Amino acid sequence: MKAPQELYAERLNRILTAASLGTPDRVPIVTGGTIFSGLHTGVTPGAFCASPQVAHEAMLKSLQKAGEVDGTQFAVFNPHFLSLLGLAKVQVPGVELPEDAPFQVDEQELMTPEDYDAIADQGWKAWVEGYRFQRLDNLMAKVGPTFGYLPTAMKNFAMAGIPVISPMITMTPFESFMGGRTLVKFMRDIFTQPDRVKAAADTVQAERLAELRHMIGVTRPISIFVGFGRSNRGMISKRFQDRFVYPYAREIVDTIIEAGSIPLLHCDQDWSEDMDFLKSLPKAKCILQLDGSTDIFKAKESIGDHMCLMGDVPPNLLVLGRPEEVHAYSRRLIREIGPSGFILCQGCDLPSNAKPENFEAMVAAATGR
Repeated sequence: MKAPQELYAERLNRILTAASLGTPDRVPIVTGGTIFSGLHTGVTPGAFCASPQVAHEAMLKSLQKAGEVDGTQFAVFNPHFLSLLGLAKVQVPGVELPEDAPFQVDEQELMTPEDYDAIADQGWKAWVEGYRFQRLDNLMAKVGPTFGYLPTAMKNFAMAGIPVISPMITMTPFESFMGGRTLVKFMRDIFTQPDRVKAAADTVQAERLAELRHMIGVTRPISIFVGFGRSNRGMISKRFQDRFVYPYAREIVDTIIEAGSIPLLHCDQDWSEDMDFLKSLPKAKCILQLDGSTDIFKAKESIGDHMCLMGDVPPNLLVLGRPEEVHAYSRRLIREIGPSGFILCQGCDLPSNAKPENFEAMVAAATGR
């Protein structure tokens, strides 16, 4: 039996080889499960969200229960993490929601147009500290214990021989502002007051990039999770992408690479029309994680020789399918998207109501069982 240190090195090499468009000994599997991890191990959503230790232990136990997983995206989880950069409230099971419900983003109009001016005048850090305390109900008190537990969680995964590939999250100002203003109000803002939005976005971007460089230098993460929820061509026109999305995304990608990490581009929704932009990013330096909306087989044709693909067992298949269907689809992904430049993964996050046997079938497909 291999020692944890040997397993860790073997699995990390497998992931890094795929990320650089190489051909590993087999296609690696990296998973990301939050509420599902609790349900997979007998922990209610409320209990999972209430304690970073409980959440972490459920996440680790779930992966070990599933089989030979090569890596995980996160070491611990707190639903309020979504508010840190997303600027929207989150409803939590056992608090605002029933104990057995999944958490829900509660997008309200918390930001006003005047906040764009305040951000440009005060700076991002000064403004967001007040916003998090006053409008997000003392957010830092809710996430502080989880940040405090993160080093222990990272160590425990390493001791189990499992790399944590994306412990840090960032996003563009576009995504943040949409969460704080709401989708409808923000879309109106970029039409009616684009200069005001851009001045605030430039301020946020400069401060976040400096913080990103510092944090990568201190923690040396394998990759950085870059969240794109509503930035694709299906949501906004190229005219607005060229002003509010693409330049900022490119700066984030370049900063992460220059600092010595890998941008993990978590692209929700259909990015089929955005392939030209993705092709403009540095070759063999990024991982593109899809969520089931983009046709991954077409993505392989258009960008598979430029960027590692990660995905893409669809949530509906994990919830409604049979284990043999999940296994067959996962094997198809390995065969047609791999064996080079591909990491097998669920689409987006593992659904909270995924069937445990389907998750285990996905893992088995990667490991040859």
